[in-house]
Amino acid sequence: STGTRLVHDIDDLLWKIPEDNQNHQVVKKWLIDHLMKLLELADCVTTSTIPLQTALETLGIKAVVLPNCLVSEEWKNLNPLRRVGSRPRVGWAGQVGVHRSDLRFLSSVFEEIGDEVEWVFLGEVPENLRRTEVKSEVHPMVPLGQFPTKLASLNLDLALAPLALNEFNEAKSDLRLLQYGVLGFPVIATDIY
Repeated sequence: STGTRLVHDIDDLLWKIPEDNQNHQVVKKWLIDHLMKLLELADCVTTSTIPLQTALETLGIKAVVLPNCLVSEEWKNLNPLRRVGSRPRVGWAGQVGVHRSDLRFLSSVFEEIGDEVEWVFLGEVPENLRRTEVKSEVHPMVPLGQFPTKLASLNLDLALAPLALNEFNEAKSDLRLLQYGVLGFPVIATDIY
């Protein structure tokens, strides 16, 4: 024995990925089986939320909750602007291909307020928005190290954080709310665990 301890972190409920999330096709049962074996071998398993800890415990894996936080050096010198558009800038940020069911919540919002706001998207763009005449500003996702600066540059007057109600989302952390909040963006979010 070398005295080395194996600590494994897991931050998503990978065995409950929704079918319309592109990762559902990637994370196969054999991968989950291997992950579970690794978790069983670990001296310590950490996770970011209580629902994920509970899900692991039902599988016989004890986990310690370490809530997500932001690295202050990455966020402290960012100064997004407010009220820079001709209309309020309303936006959303998220990885392409993994938030389809989450973004469906915005359908009625687009129909209701349409061009009354400037829509701003970083990453995924809702399908129904692509089919409408509503004008939007779309930014491609950037490497993780550039994300804080890019998110701040959106200069949002209101940030949106919709989540479909499912086990996968209930086990997620509030990381996006922390990111919006540290930038001073007001947020409308789904009331989920």
